Amino acid sequence: EEIGNVSDMLHRKLPKLRYSLGAVFFIVGLFAVLFLGLRHWRDNRPVEWEAYSDAIFTQHVNDDRPVLILVGADWDMNSLVVKGWIFKDLNLVRTLNRKSVILYYADLTDIANTPVKNLLRRHGRNSTPTVLIYPNGVSGNCVVFDGIPKPEEIAQLLMATPIKPTGG
Repeated sequence: EEIGNVSDMLHRKLPKLRYSLGAVFFIVGLFAVLFLGLRHWRDNRPVEWEAYSDAIFTQHVNDDRPVLILVGADWDMNSLVVKGWIFKDLNLVRTLNRKSVILYYADLTDIANTPVKNLLRRHGRNSTPTVLIYPNGVSGNCVVFDGIPKPEEIAQLLMATPIKPTGG
């Protein structure tokens, strides 16, 4: 008779248990979709450039995040290709976002832009486009790409740089 009581009890409570498990699976599934969706959005958001200036650049002296500076001009077709095509490559965009790269556009459209001319001179360059990458922050070494770099070269350089932990 005890077996019958247990069996009756399970039949009465089983629908509640079935609904509870369904709710748990629904909530777990919802969180998984949200997590994957946010990660996809973070990794694929478009590249956003900040205008280059010496003052803003020096703010990152103690920052270990990679810094990338694109020196270009509106009158230079190669600069337009680099900014509008190379930096829209999906794998490169993902790498830039995952590595939290700080992006600057040094605009040399106005040829009298002294800070940008000085930036090029400091790196022994005098043409556009030029891509300057500080993989370990501005206090580290700089890698220079002249002309039109391949997106995979930039991504490979950045991926070879370990992500340094932030905070204490």
